[in-house]
Amino acid sequence: MTTSPIEQTARAGGFVLALGTAGVMVTSAFYGISPPQAALPVIPVDFAAAASAAPRGQATMHLAGLFGVLGDVLYCAAGLLLGAIELVRGRGFAAIGWFLIAISGIVFVGVDALVGFVLAQSANEAAFAAVKRLFDVLFLLGTATFGLGVLAAFAGRLRAGENARLLYGFAVAMGCVATLSGLAGLLGMAVNPHILGISIAGSATLFTVIGIRYALTGRS
Repeated sequence: MTTSPIEQTARAGGFVLALGTAGVMVTSAFYGISPPQAALPVIPVDFAAAASAAPRGQATMHLAGLFGVLGDVLYCAAGLLLGAIELVRGRGFAAIGWFLIAISGIVFVGVDALVGFVLAQSANEAAFAAVKRLFDVLFLLGTATFGLGVLAAFAGRLRAGENARLLYGFAVAMGCVATLSGLAGLLGMAVNPHILGISIAGSATLFTVIGIRYALTGRS
């Protein structure tokens, strides 16, 4: 049976998506064992506690950032490719969703670069506070953007009653958590930082499975 160009492209996008989000899974594990005061947005922020925690977590934060920037650029590229496929198929909202997912990858490149290569090295108190504030804002923005992208990309699949809707249902649930927690943090509301981490780690796990499915079936 001949594979269409779109199916071939979806397979490539799925493979790169799975590879990138697998990297994010590894990154999430290193975030999880790093001091949360430094490695996660804690609202309201305690700069003194974050500054004292950052050197203790330097090794794990560096590994989180290293795996993160690599995974981010891969799932960003996959998001752009899969969004283009949705455009060809006439699924405008799904295409916007994948493009938002890709944009979140760009934002998280900044987040992971800061946590892995800048935060623990910012010895000056004023410099650390500025970098930490930027890190927190980008983390929250990236989380909310990713969540909105997931909702736009997969909510329609639930209404259509397609196969694997349970998988897409879990993805939409994680998208809701990511969107609400990210937006709440941006609005200055107190958010448990572990909820943010779980939404990213859970989404990365689901997207690795979705990517593998696309890579094997050529369906997106």
